[in-house]
Amino acid sequence: MLEKLESIKQDFLDQINKAKDLEMVKEIEVAFFGRKGEFTNILKSIKDVSQESRKEFGQKANELKKELFETLRKQL
Repeated sequence: MLEKLESIKQDFLDQINKAKDLEMVKEIEVAFFGRKGEFTNILKSIKDVSQESRKEFGQKANELKKELFETLRKQL
């Protein structure tokens, strides 16, 4: 599951770097963090994992989310 997070991170960064305007950045944000976004979906999927793994994954996910939102802020 951590590999999936890394994959999402790389995909996000690739798309942000290719974004040409603010509207594209907003669309990318929704695609990853919106109600049905990739990042949101992976967080929902951790309910099927052991509590210890869920805690570790949650910490990694929060760190990643902060990093990606910082990247978004720089683009805006």
